[in-house]
Amino acid sequence: ATPTRSSREEKLIYKLYFKNVAYIDLFDEDNDPRTHYIAIHFKSNPTYQERKKVYTYKGFSVMNYINYLVYKEEYYKLLMILIDIIDRIKGKVLIYIGINDSIFTTREWLIREYPELANDIGVYTSMVDKKDKQEQLDKRIILSTTKSTGAAQDIKGLQAVIVLNEPFKSEVIARQTLGRTRARNTYYFDIVDESFRDTIRFYVAKKKIFSKYALTYSDWDYTRSLDYSAAEARENHDKRMKRLFYVMDDFM
Repeated sequence: ATPTRSSREEKLIYKLYFKNVAYIDLFDEDNDPRTHYIAIHFKSNPTYQERKKVYTYKGFSVMNYINYLVYKEEYYKLLMILIDIIDRIKGKVLIYIGINDSIFTTREWLIREYPELANDIGVYTSMVDKKDKQEQLDKRIILSTTKSTGAAQDIKGLQAVIVLNEPFKSEVIARQTLGRTRARNTYYFDIVDESFRDTIRFYVAKKKIFSKYALTYSDWDYTRSLDYSAAEARENHDKRMKRLFYVMDDFM
């Protein structure tokens, strides 16, 4: 188990009670890192009114942000880039989206815009019947939350994790989600919205974790090239589909 806690209050209590208890860190920095970490930076460009809805009297609201982002055009341009990336990954991809409604909204858009992927997209949340959950985990693209795919969840053949729309700063969740992939030379994509100071702050807070535990660490910047990169990504995907259909026609 990770010797710390996600909650700030729980973490303080944990450290107080166990400050004199020794623990062994079995992490081997030469052999244990297996996943490449990539932070993908973009801007969602909120209006003044949208920004006000994301912030409450308590400050930045993660739930409000998730609801906000799923209705932004920039979110779906980013998804086009991610589909282009997923096309090149040979294996399963786990995508984190923090709210069930936002998961289903994203799934509907993917099926509408990429109908050829309809049978490849699974949903693994508390809203899915227990008897159907394994079937969802067998899909190539799995939409879920960090809570639904907890620390003990093993997804066979998982090659990439994408933290798409569930911002967090917890070091514990950072290590747990990085540990979802078991094989070497797998990938972890962390989406960073540069339009909000708090999502940037979350990214900075987790930097030391990923710098230590990831195989490599890199940043991709789409803050100025989102429109162009999304159009190029969509074109790349469509070309691959055409080539695939030509091969299938020749085979039949």
